[in-house]
Amino acid sequence: MTFVISTDEVDRHGGVIQAQGWQLDGYLNNPVFLWAHDYSRPVIGRASEVWHESHRLIARMKFASAGFAQEVA
Repeated sequence: MTFVISTDEVDRHGGVIQAQGWQLDGYLNNPVFLWAHDYSRPVIGRASEVWHESHRLIARMKFASAGFAQEVA
């Protein structure tokens, strides 16, 4: 599945992070996806690819085969 993981839109705190501004080197060393940013739940998958498009940061994600990840999928 492909997801928009960030945009150049104003966030709920009134800030903007430009999609091209993301530094992804650290993330790409272990590109896991969490459910709703919840560290108490198991990882639900991994990003197999991450790229920038017009004002967006996009990721293609492969879901884990574990129960909760498949329930989310």
